[in-house]
Amino acid sequence: MDSQIGSRTLSALRFFLSYPGNEGEMILILALNCSQGQRYLELAEQRQANESFIYGWMKERVKL
Repeated sequence: MDSQIGSRTLSALRFFLSYPGNEGEMILILALNCSQGQRYLELAEQRQANESFIYGWMKERVKL
């Protein structure tokens, strides 16, 4: 990952947005939220003190 928006990134975005209505957009948001939730779980696994934050992180920051 290079933090750049290139042609492959734009192609993937167009693919998701090509679905009827906002279905593709909602699936993309769901995928991003899953990734965000996984990151919070990793933080808690790496540092025991973070375990107490998991509930709040999931409740306030990971939305569907």
